[in-house]
Amino acid sequence: MNLLHPTEFPQQPIILIISPHFPYTDNLLQVSVTVSMHFGFFFDLKAGEEATMNVPDFRPKINSRYQNYNLFRSFLNVCSSTGEAVDDSLLQLLERMIPEKRSELARMDFSKRRDEFSELIKKNEAIKKLPELDSSTKRKAITTTFAQFVKLRNYYTHGKLILNYEKEEYYIQIINKSTGIKMTYGIDRNILKSFLDVGTDLIQLFSIISHGT
Repeated sequence: MNLLHPTEFPQQPIILIISPHFPYTDNLLQVSVTVSMHFGFFFDLKAGEEATMNVPDFRPKINSRYQNYNLFRSFLNVCSSTGEAVDDSLLQLLERMIPEKRSELARMDFSKRRDEFSELIKKNEAIKKLPELDSSTKRKAITTTFAQFVKLRNYYTHGKLILNYEKEEYYIQIINKSTGIKMTYGIDRNILKSFLDVGTDLIQLFSIISHGT
């Protein structure tokens, strides 16, 4: 499992986000709605410096870049759906392996169920004999990757997609729940594709465990 993490900045940039609204017709759904896209203006400022800018006419950028922006946002929606599929498959596995905790498992969130999975593969002797999980190194790699997968699922589900106004570069901005601080990371197709691939690998692993124990 090769899960790529969004690109981190050495130091969080100063970003002004402007979100123009505009009418849009979805030809597939045959509906007309008002939508928005988030343009990011990145500033490299030293301590004490202030940024100034003239608000541009967004229409040319919207006309030329909204289609790609919308496709990228759809990619994030697919990542979110993949996360839900992994969570559903995990719940089915846990209910089968530890049926006495069925009600408790149903009330847990994705992160807590992942913790239950870690305990399961650590303690269940039948699972530890499977080729995919027959060493502590293999089990550790899977639980570490799975923890990152759950975190990124939250990023891609709840984060704000930002398009760099000057470049064709995309970012995801999330809010750290423990600190309330906004964090911005770079994302691209390869990063998101790795998330989908790991999601498929996890579902296959759950199936192997279910049929092999």
